[in-house]
Amino acid sequence: MSEFNKIVTERNELQEIEIKKLKEINKMQEIEIKKLKDKIMSIKNAIDIRNEEEIENILEYLYTSNSIIDTARKYTMDVNKLFLMIPELEGCSDGMHDLDDYYVCRLNVLGRRIYDEEQEYKMSTEELEERMRTPNSEEVSKIIKAYNNNKKLYKIADNFDLKINNLFRILKENGIIEKETDANGYKDFYTEYLGTQKNEWNGKSDLGLLM
Repeated sequence: MSEFNKIVTERNELQEIEIKKLKEINKMQEIEIKKLKDKIMSIKNAIDIRNEEEIENILEYLYTSNSIIDTARKYTMDVNKLFLMIPELEGCSDGMHDLDDYYVCRLNVLGRRIYDEEQEYKMSTEELEERMRTPNSEEVSKIIKAYNNNKKLYKIADNFDLKINNLFRILKENGIIEKETDANGYKDFYTEYLGTQKNEWNGKSDLGLLM
């Protein structure tokens, strides 16, 4: 097989893998959407105890301030719960997307996993390969130095343009961690990965990033 054909074959195999991954992602996102709908229903009681006038005031302030965070602060509400409540309060979520802090709140509630999957869906094969690369020794030293300086795991991954599971792989292969949960700041990372609508890390389970 010529070098050119070999490259083409490898690219086709990568594309097939990515298509399979995207199908799995879509399936997971459907599950997440269902969970969020269930979450909205579970907090409906919190909406029902607020009278109609107060709901109108909340929505008026929300779109006047253009901020979910400011509105939550004014009405002494949890930011994440308010984010989930807005579609129920106004009957749809169309207006939310124009709020100044919509994407910040969405990232916080839904987590980096979903955000990263959405971003990677738009990336080329070359960009995805770059994020899964094995860094050279100089770059590995810089990654380990950042880790030992207690930088957040996502901060390191973003700075070096790495997929988060690739960062964990690099840390393990270089003897920094043995298992996923050994990583510095794993408890906070767990919540950042899954979003605040999930339960906190139980101190035992992992996310399967080293599979």
